[in-house]
Amino acid sequence: LEEDFPKLVDVLRRGSLERHIDWAGFSQQQRSQWITDYDLRYKIATMLLKGHTERGWLSNLINCFEGLRMMPSYAPLIEMQSKCLADVENALYGGLVGAENIIEAMNRQIAGHPDFGTAWLVKSIALRVKKDTAAAITSGEKALEYIPDIAEAHDNLALIYWGIGQIDKSAMYSVTAAKLKPDDARLRFNVAEAFEAQNRLEEAIVEYRAMLRLRPGYIKAREKLNELLSKTQESMSSSNGER
Repeated sequence: LEEDFPKLVDVLRRGSLERHIDWAGFSQQQRSQWITDYDLRYKIATMLLKGHTERGWLSNLINCFEGLRMMPSYAPLIEMQSKCLADVENALYGGLVGAENIIEAMNRQIAGHPDFGTAWLVKSIALRVKKDTAAAITSGEKALEYIPDIAEAHDNLALIYWGIGQIDKSAMYSVTAAKLKPDDARLRFNVAEAFEAQNRLEEAIVEYRAMLRLRPGYIKAREKLNELLSKTQESMSSSNGER
């Protein structure tokens, strides 16, 4: 549901819902009024949803922050924090929450707790969504000062630098993120892509294989691995032919 809900919202926003309604018996005026009413209710419901979700995530982040100050290695809190960060990022990209609202909320938290690393991180993610790259990097680097052992903080900077074509920096942060969470298939895939972009093909093959052991059904990774295996095989054949 969490993964598919943003897609559902996008369908509704584009007015596709109207195509699934049996309008038999509706006059044109009634149909127009229904659509107007639906649009108004949708906007109100979206505002309420945004308000509830933003408060919920902020509450979870604060609870994790306070708990991890007392027990920095407590696995359930770390897991809750990771889940919350993933939810916030998905909601930002899905348009379920407003980036400006998130940034404002994080700024309030940072003002009271300058060492609130996850607040810096969430602010950076929101800035990344807004494509405010310079500010996103600044906030992301600040997050790393306080939460250097959190994979998401490194992954965030990897994604920012990947987005602006700075592949070497992206690879550096991706590698660190994957070392911190070696069983995260998405992070291993990012490392593989970065190595491939750097033309480190043998290392990329190793990472694609590692990723596929974690998520065997991921077609894109399988296709990329097969392409690289074919490419390296052709390169070896060519080298042998020259000899």
